[in-house]
Amino acid sequence: MANCPVCETEYTPETIENCPVCGWDLTPYPPTLGEIPQSYQEKAQTNLAWSRKKWDIMADHQRQIKQLQAQLETQQSQYGESHKINQQLQKQLEIEQDQYQESQRQVKQFQEQLATLQGDYQSILNAVQEAQRKSEHFEQDNKQLQETIQNHKRDLREIEQQFNQELKQKKIVEDQLYMSQVECKNYKEQINELQKKLKTYQSTNPSKKTKSYWDRPDNL
Repeated sequence: MANCPVCETEYTPETIENCPVCGWDLTPYPPTLGEIPQSYQEKAQTNLAWSRKKWDIMADHQRQIKQLQAQLETQQSQYGESHKINQQLQKQLEIEQDQYQESQRQVKQFQEQLATLQGDYQSILNAVQEAQRKSEHFEQDNKQLQETIQNHKRDLREIEQQFNQELKQKKIVEDQLYMSQVECKNYKEQINELQKKLKTYQSTNPSKKTKSYWDRPDNL
């Protein structure tokens, strides 16, 4: 096995005329009666050095393009993950908003019930004050009504506490949603910037693969 003097690709001597990768002429020098002239050798070495330099530049360009493409793929993956988290947070916020609205409805119902019970309590209390000695049973009803009012007040306090807790949770979810939206926006800007850099780089550094020995500036 031998190696191409330009791109170092392995090949079997006398089986191919040109390198399948860079196109370098791999045919051996024709047999001569004497040595190859020095000027011919120098020109061949100059041509080989130029081809190696061009091949190294093209290979470096290819590596840089692959790096930019890898960065772009990473940014796109991060953006997709952030977008997914953003959607999850939006769904969670919708659930929290539904629960918040349900809590508001329950608070309103208990407030209405409390107002009704307070009015009933005042009416019964006035009646009790007018006829305290007439009925112990009436006093017992009054006591039970007070216990019912206290129970409703306790329930109302619990609902208010739950309502305040859900308000805090809603604020946390809204903050997380805002941060996720900001992160998504930053990823979009980074991706757009990388795409611009990649397009600019490709437009200013076009890759030109050497097709054959005759594409070099100095042909022997």
